[in-house]
Amino acid sequence: MTPDNYVRFHEQGQGRALIELARAYHPRSAIRELVTNSLDDRVKKGVTENIYLTLDPYQKRIVVFDNGNGIAEEKLFSLATSVGFSTKAGQVDMRGEKALGLLAFGSIGDVMHIITRPYGSAQKNYGYTRWEIDDSKHRIPFVNQELSPDQVEDSFGSFSYGTKVVIDRVNSHIFEKVLTPANLKDGLRSLYNPALRKGIAKIYVGKYDKRSKKVKFEEIKAIEYEKESSLLLIDQTLQIPIKNEEQPGNLEVLLFIDPEASRDKVAVCSKDVQVYESITELTEFAKHPVWSSGKVTGYINDHFNKLILGRDGIDRTRNAFKSWYSTLEEIAEKLRPIVEENKKKGKKVKEQKYIQEAFRALSDVWRDLRKEDSEEDYIVNPEGEEIIKVREEERKESEKKGSEHEKSKEKVVNHDKEGEKTIRVSRKKVPFACPLPLEFSQHEMHLRSRYEHQLGRLYINSLHPDYQARVDLTDPSPFIRYNVEILAKEASSNEIRKMSESRRLIGNPNEIVEMAMQREEQLRFLALERLGII
Repeated sequence: MTPDNYVRFHEQGQGRALIELARAYHPRSAIRELVTNSLDDRVKKGVTENIYLTLDPYQKRIVVFDNGNGIAEEKLFSLATSVGFSTKAGQVDMRGEKALGLLAFGSIGDVMHIITRPYGSAQKNYGYTRWEIDDSKHRIPFVNQELSPDQVEDSFGSFSYGTKVVIDRVNSHIFEKVLTPANLKDGLRSLYNPALRKGIAKIYVGKYDKRSKKVKFEEIKAIEYEKESSLLLIDQTLQIPIKNEEQPGNLEVLLFIDPEASRDKVAVCSKDVQVYESITELTEFAKHPVWSSGKVTGYINDHFNKLILGRDGIDRTRNAFKSWYSTLEEIAEKLRPIVEENKKKGKKVKEQKYIQEAFRALSDVWRDLRKEDSEEDYIVNPEGEEIIKVREEERKESEKKGSEHEKSKEKVVNHDKEGEKTIRVSRKKVPFACPLPLEFSQHEMHLRSRYEHQLGRLYINSLHPDYQARVDLTDPSPFIRYNVEILAKEASSNEIRKMSESRRLIGNPNEIVEMAMQREEQLRFLALERLGII
C-alpha cells in the first residue's frame, strides 16, 4: 500500500462536504461548541471566566464573548486552513479536540466573524477572521486581517482582551423557536452545571432591546440539587486507574437521593460539560435499578474520556471508557440498598400524598355542600313512606305558626301543626379522617376499603388489584380518581349509616339507596372537577 492510498475529499467536493458538516449541527450544539471553546480559553486556573451570549434579532446576529486568553494572531489566521487539526487533542484539561466545532456556525447563520486580542498582549490591533458560506459555489471563503480599535468598536463593540464570535444572517426561526432566551438559559444551565458550581465560569444571556438600545444580561445560576426531602449520597473526586495510562483519571461524583422523586436524572458530563442529560441514555445503564430509579439526581463528571463528533457521546472504544463504566458499576452496587429502601419509602410517601390530595378535594366539596344545604330539612311522614326535603323558608313559616322545636348538637326536630317531624342534619366535616393505605389480609383482599366505626378511621386496601394497577403510573390522575371514588362512596354511605343509627332515616329502602348513590355521584363529580381530572 502506497502512502497515497487513503480516503480523502476530492478537491472539488471538499467545499460541499464542509458546508454539509457545518449545517449538520443542531443550533444548540453549535452554541455548545462556541461556549466550550470559551471555557478552554480561561486565563488561568482559579480565575473565573465571564462568558456573554447576546441575541439580536433586529440585526439577525448572535454574539458569544469571553474575557479569556484570546487567540494569538498566527493561530487565528491558520484556523480556516486547518479544519480537523487540533493542538488540544490529547490534553487532559482541554475540551476541544476535533477542530471541527467552528464549522457549527453554519447551523445558525451564514457568516462568522472572530475578533480577538490576547490577554496581556502589548499589541494595539485585534486579530480578525471572517468565514462565509457560499452555497452557489459550494465554498466557505474566508478573510484574515487586523482591525483597529475604532473598527472593532464600530462594527462589533469594544473589549480589552478575549475573544468575540459574531454570527450574522441568522434565520428568524432560530430566534423565535430554537435559541430563545428561556431555551438558552435552561440549556446552558444543564450543559455547564459543573463549571458553574465550581466557579470556573459565569455565563450570562441577554437580548438586545431596540427601544433602550441596550442589552440586559441575566446570570445563569447552577442547578441546586439539595431539597428538603433529599439526602446527599456522595460528593467526591475519585482517582480512576486506566489501562496503559500512567496517570489515573479524575472522576467527580455528586449524587443526591430523594425518596419523593420519581423522574430525577443523573447527568453525564466530561470536563465540566454535559454529554448526556441522563446516564440512562447509555444502553448499558438504561434499565439499571439505581440509575433508572427516578430517585437519584446529580452528575458524574470525568476528565479523561474522549467524545464523538459533536460532543453528543463518549467514545466507547477506549480503555478510559471501560474504566469509567466499571467504576460506575461499583458505585451503583454500593448505592443499590439505599436506593431500594428509599424507593419503598418514596412509594409510601407518594401514595399518601395523592390520597391526601383526593381527601382535601372531597373535604372542600363536602364543606361547600354543607353551606348550600345546611338549611335543608328532612321530613319523614308518620307512615315512613318517603323522604321530603323542605327549604329553610318553609321551616321558618312553620315556626311562625307556633311549631315547637328541640335543638341538639346533631339535629333539630320540629313538629308542625299536622304532626310531621322535621329533622335537620348537621354537616360539619367529612365523617372520617384522611384515610391510610393498608395491606389487607387475604380474606379481605376483595375489599377496596374498610371503615373502622370505633376509630372513625378509613383504610384503603393497598394490595387490591385496582390499587396496584394505578399506583405506579407516570400520570397520577388515575390513582387520584380511584381514591376519590372510594372516598365519595364511603362518605355517602357513612352519612346514611349515621342517619339510620340515630333513627333519623325512615323510608322506602329503594329510595334510601338511590339517595346514597346520588350523594356519592355528586361528591365524586365535584371533587374530580375541583382537581381538574374530570
